[in-house]
Amino acid sequence: MILSDPQIMDLGDLLVGLLKPCNMTGRHCEGTHDFTRQWCRLVGLDTEEVLAYLKSRGGYCDCEVITNVYLPLIQKLRGKESSNE
Repeated sequence: MILSDPQIMDLGDLLVGLLKPCNMTGRHCEGTHDFTRQWCRLVGLDTEEVLAYLKSRGGYCDCEVITNVYLPLIQKLRGKESSNE
């Protein structure tokens, strides 16, 4: 796995804060990975490896990283919490 669950959560939290997501007021997704690329540089990860990983999971732009990678992880983690109760 290229990204750990905590790394996906960090990236997703950042993107949600920046994009508010996609069609809401604030910044809009331009169909790019501009913010994801900046995050990779900030945390010292190989940008192209991370992008390939995210695209393989449906994250073809910043807002799709939220929708297809970040939100499913949140649902998966919530399911684990529920089964532990």
